[in-house]
Amino acid sequence: LNGADSQHLLEVWQNLQDSNEARESGIELQNEHHVTLLYLGGGGDKEIAQRNLKILDEEHASSMRASLLRREGEQVDMEVSSIVWDAGRVAAAAVTLKSGVDQLCTNAHPHITLGTAKKVNPVVSNELLARRAAAKDLQSGLQEWLRQLGYQQYEEKLAAWCQEMGAASPDEIAEFAQEAAAAMEPDDKASQDHIASVLARAAPQLREVLFANPLRLVGYISGIKRG
Repeated sequence: LNGADSQHLLEVWQNLQDSNEARESGIELQNEHHVTLLYLGGGGDKEIAQRNLKILDEEHASSMRASLLRREGEQVDMEVSSIVWDAGRVAAAAVTLKSGVDQLCTNAHPHITLGTAKKVNPVVSNELLARRAAAKDLQSGLQEWLRQLGYQQYEEKLAAWCQEMGAASPDEIAEFAQEAAAAMEPDDKASQDHIASVLARAAPQLREVLFANPLRLVGYISGIKRG
């Protein structure tokens, strides 16, 4: 974000009661704010393609990198529709990218991380927003939520269990985590217990502040690296 809009976003958040509660829970604000379009992480195109559902293969990854490089410095208009947070973990602004830039964003849920608690990685914002989407529509949001938890290989089994049990949200999966884990990994008790512990903790109370009028912000494509 440009400096003025970054400051404006912070001021809006700090004027909300939720901000006080988030701060009291241990969430500390970040000074720099951005929307990640394509996370390189020092990896090659193969690795980038493997960790991004929106990227089809190595060739597609290379094309995305080239497109972003060509557009470096280009202005990006965006809107913030809400701020979502988990006490003691992370707060993030949900973003809608304009002018076709959304097609260059590999995040399933574009966002700006506002702050995290100590020892919490900002990447947890992806899990937070994936859980939010799954809470709104489990059928369409289950795959990405499980991917963020590292359990994407169990999507089919968990979806079948949800249908059989009538579970319609991450909260309900968390409530019956042991039963869900048994359906996901029926032959390995140790794996069952580990999955159950993750699921049980994966849906704490999610808080969301909706804006009647979305915040309109401006940023610029930057930080593109080759290799």
